[in-house]
Amino acid sequence: MNKALRRLFSLASAILRGASLLILLAWTIGRLFTDTFYLTQLLSWIPTVGVVCVVASMLAASWALTVLARGSQAQPDVLHKGRLPRLRWIAAAWWLGVTLWGMAYEHRFFVSPPAIDKSPSDLRIAFWNLGGIPSDGWLDNAHALKSDILIVVGGGGWKPINEFQNWTSPEQVSNLRSDIFNVSARIPVLEYASTILGVSQGAGLDPRAADGVRESRDPGRAMYMLVDVQGTPMANLGRPLVVWVIDLPSDLSLHRADVTEEAASAVRAWKGYTMVRREDGTYGKGEPRAGFPAPDIIMGDFNIPASSASLRTLVGGMTDAYRAAGAGYAATWPADTPIWRLDQAFVGGELRANAFHTRTMGTGSHALIWLDASPLRASAPMGQ
Repeated sequence: MNKALRRLFSLASAILRGASLLILLAWTIGRLFTDTFYLTQLLSWIPTVGVVCVVASMLAASWALTVLARGSQAQPDVLHKGRLPRLRWIAAAWWLGVTLWGMAYEHRFFVSPPAIDKSPSDLRIAFWNLGGIPSDGWLDNAHALKSDILIVVGGGGWKPINEFQNWTSPEQVSNLRSDIFNVSARIPVLEYASTILGVSQGAGLDPRAADGVRESRDPGRAMYMLVDVQGTPMANLGRPLVVWVIDLPSDLSLHRADVTEEAASAVRAWKGYTMVRREDGTYGKGEPRAGFPAPDIIMGDFNIPASSASLRTLVGGMTDAYRAAGAGYAATWPADTPIWRLDQAFVGGELRANAFHTRTMGTGSHALIWLDASPLRASAPMGQ
């Protein structure tokens, strides 16, 4: 092999190593600062799995090019003098650290997975943002989880949502809809209300749109429910369970720190009438309320990667249910090849998350998530 070709291979090898270091640096900055700043927010969306695979390929290609550049006589790489050879080992060690971090912390591969079957001492709440046209049988598959509360996001007048609202079962006690939030519950929902969050409009960046821009405005929405937990595993809570459901805008041009600040302000400032359960199980207009009641559980499509700093503006000190009781790969979007964990659940200080799962339902654009929780003060299992 002539010297010019070896030099070309050496240059390509060095470029690959340098590029891999830049990718690792960008990923690290994104994880350290998450969405504290708009620029670091963009970096925080870089998926760990992608970094691990891409950088591994780049380092392998760099090594192969180095071998080719040295030739059959194992001549020293003409560009690899001084400290340059160390970059290969720095990049490899950095890549190994990212891989182990992703496996141990971000995806919790070394933690025993929670049971799929619901314990009699747990209350199960499931959330699913359909986000697309579901296939036949989707409703039966969703109800097969035997959730005490099943929440599905989708606009009224849409055929799948009409199917959801018309679904009946002897176990169903409550079936209600508020804006885009649709709820089927095996326990009574005593009161509920929803609001439009009024998040400022951005440029409408949306990878799902044909041209990458979504013209319709998405201001974000939120709902709360007061749930009667007497006779359930939550009975020792001593009061109704408060569940918030969140659907934040997906516009990628918005700084997520601003989104959650506006959402939190809207929830605090909300004033309106509630819908209250009547004795016959229907709902009617109740008394006016100012502000959402403090939540025990928050679930929803946050459109924010897990562990981002901006989430704390909305959920405060509540516990990420996945971090407390989940294990394994739990990304939820896009459903066909999940990369980001955008659909999340949080529990308050009086509850314990005992299991958190995600499930791709073979339809829709998001995976379904569900949470099994119990009060810190134990109560009798359901049916006892």
